[in-house]
Amino acid sequence: MSETNLGVQFREKVGFSAKAFSRIVRFNNINSFITENNAVNWQELVYKFDFFDQNHFIKEFKRFYGCTPSQWHAGLSQDL
Repeated sequence: MSETNLGVQFREKVGFSAKAFSRIVRFNNINSFITENNAVNWQELVYKFDFFDQNHFIKEFKRFYGCTPSQWHAGLSQDL
């Protein structure tokens, strides 16, 4: 099976691309980590979850959640 065919099959079965699925899994893991840890070292998350650099992490986080990691964490802390 070619890479292209695999991508098409994945999209048909799951409903979105393998890359989108990978991002969802990654951010679910990040969400769990942040929720379980009050004192989050954002630089640690960059390396723990295999982002190229902190800027890449913030950009992806903002695209996924609609806010920066610090804004998200501050909002989560206020809800507790």
